[in-house]
Amino acid sequence: MKEKDIVKIFKALSDNNRIKILYLLKEQKSTFGDIENNLELRQPTISHHIKTLREVGLIVEEKQGRNKSYLINKSQVKIIYDYFNNLVK
Repeated sequence: MKEKDIVKIFKALSDNNRIKILYLLKEQKSTFGDIENNLELRQPTISHHIKTLREVGLIVEEKQGRNKSYLINKSQVKIIYDYFNNLVK
């Protein structure tokens, strides 16, 4: 993973609402409505944060007909984990 990609990920993680979304998705995949109900955020705010997290690959979208669910992209998180693990070796 390139350093510029790591920087983009850290920028995405620099917002408290995005961290809250990730913690919610840690437990289970969630729909947009689930996120809205659990975090009491407005639709435009959630859309912005979901877009940012998707752009850096931290979450992925699953489509089931008209419905969309979001979940953590574990492979991307593992890449980040490995990157930092190598820094402390």
